[in-house]
Amino acid sequence: MVAFVDAHRDNWGTPWFGVPVPTVEVQLFDGQQPRASFGAGKDFFETQRDGAFFSRRASPGEIQGFFDAANVDDEMLKEYTK
Repeated sequence: MVAFVDAHRDNWGTPWFGVPVPTVEVQLFDGQQPRASFGAGKDFFETQRDGAFFSRRASPGEIQGFFDAANVDDEMLKEYTK
C-alpha cells in the first residue's frame, strides 16, 4: 500500500469547500501511531496527513490499482460501483 501511495504523489490540492468522502479508505500507521489516511471515491483520491486534507482526480485504472493494493474483494467492489 505504501508503494502505491508513494507512486501517486503529484497533482494534490486542498479542496475549496468540503472534503470529498472516499468510498474505500485505508489508515497508514507507523507502529501504533496513525500517520495518514488514503482513500478513493468514484473519480478521486483523498488523503489526510499532517492535520490537513488533500484530494486529486483519479482515473479508473488508478482507482483499480488502489483497490488491488488494498485487497478490496468483489463484494466491496459491488458496493463501490452501485
